[in-house]
Amino acid sequence: MKFYYHPGYHELWSAAPEHQLNRSDSLLRHPHPQFEACFLINNQDYKASPTAILPDLSAHILVHGLDNGEYRMRLIGPRSKGFFINHQNRHTTFILRFHALTLNSLLPFPAVELRDRGIDLQEVIDNKTIDRSLEKLEQRDFNGLLEVLLQLYSPEKKATPLMAAFLRNTSNSIGNFKVGQLASQLGISTRYLRKVCDQHLGLSPKAIQKIQRFSNSLLHKHFTPDIGPAQIAVQAGYYDQSHMIAEYQEFLARTPGQIWT
Repeated sequence: MKFYYHPGYHELWSAAPEHQLNRSDSLLRHPHPQFEACFLINNQDYKASPTAILPDLSAHILVHGLDNGEYRMRLIGPRSKGFFINHQNRHTTFILRFHALTLNSLLPFPAVELRDRGIDLQEVIDNKTIDRSLEKLEQRDFNGLLEVLLQLYSPEKKATPLMAAFLRNTSNSIGNFKVGQLASQLGISTRYLRKVCDQHLGLSPKAIQKIQRFSNSLLHKHFTPDIGPAQIAVQAGYYDQSHMIAEYQEFLARTPGQIWT
């Protein structure tokens, strides 16, 4: 089975038409600059549609509407690896995706503690906000839910200029940078760079580099589907096609050819 990549959701979906879920690209508005995207996934037929959840610098708030009428709210941290799920037994999934540096403003602990894991939203926000969120969910007022969740952002804990400069420099490097050299450009030691990356982003600089390369390759394949894998590998920041294949295997236990439509 091959998959279709959607850059807005940053997910891979089953390419088979009978397994496509009813998804809307711009159902909800997201006016706050610190939040990258907000969307709904409707799965009213309860199809077991395979979806690849990809490595990602961004954290998410996920709200699952379960088929027993209950809702489950989770805060999902940054991911250093991918995995496969299906949306069976979930009639609705509401997803609020943060910019990479926003997570630190929501947590009373370093972002690294949420790497590759999730926690109940009740563990980090107050009961009043939970009650208001559940009230909006019971009314199926997802725009109202968005307004409640946007208030969680704490501007006094905004990202440091150092971290903003780090992400800007890594993005400009097109997936290829040397950690020691980048630390020197930022005027800090390699050890300190790793420490602040763990605190603010929840991932090491090398993991961030791998995720950026991987995301670049998916974007190149999505927007220029006719170019070959060797050219995609170079444009995405890999040394060569073999390097790209090895990192796909590391992330999803599949080669690019097994993933790309």
